[in-house]
Amino acid sequence: MLMDKSEPLFHFVSALLSYGPLTLLMILATYGISPQNGLFVIKVVVLVLLVIAAVQDYKTREVSNWITIPLFLLGLLALMFLHSVLPIIAMTLLFVSWVKGWLGAADAKVLIGLFGVWSLSAIVSMLLLGIYGAYLLGRQDEKSFPGLVTIAIGAGLTFAGEVSIILLN
Repeated sequence: MLMDKSEPLFHFVSALLSYGPLTLLMILATYGISPQNGLFVIKVVVLVLLVIAAVQDYKTREVSNWITIPLFLLGLLALMFLHSVLPIIAMTLLFVSWVKGWLGAADAKVLIGLFGVWSLSAIVSMLLLGIYGAYLLGRQDEKSFPGLVTIAIGAGLTFAGEVSIILLN
C-alpha cells in the first residue's frame, strides 16, 4: 500500500481528488494547520493544478472541467468574503472578454478563480497573458495560443517570489 489511511496526507490527497479544494480547507483545519500554512498548501495545490491544465492546454488546446470548475467555484466563494472591488471589476472584465471571444472559457474560469483565491497571481498572469498576446498579435502568425501555459507561468513566478520573500525573512 502506498499510503496508510490514518496519515493526514492520505486524507489530503483523497479529499482533493474526491471533493475538491473546499474539503481540503476543512481537513487542514481538522489537523490543526494554521490558516497561513493552509493558504500556502492551497497555493501549492492551485499551482499543481495549473501545471496540469497548462500541459493539457498546450497539447490539445482543451482543458478538463475537473480542473477549471473547482477553481472557479472556490474563487467565487472566496470573493463572497472579500470586501474588495478590484477583483469583482477584474472578474467582470474577464467574463466580458470570454463572451466576446477574446479569451477561452478555461482561461476565464481559471483567472476568475485565481482572483478569488490568489489575486496577486491572477494579476501577474493577466499581465503576462497580455504581453504574450500583444507579441503574437504583432507577429500575426497565430490567432490563438494556449493561455493556461502563460497563466501557469505567472502563478509559478508569483509563487517563487512569495517563497523567496518567506525565505529571506
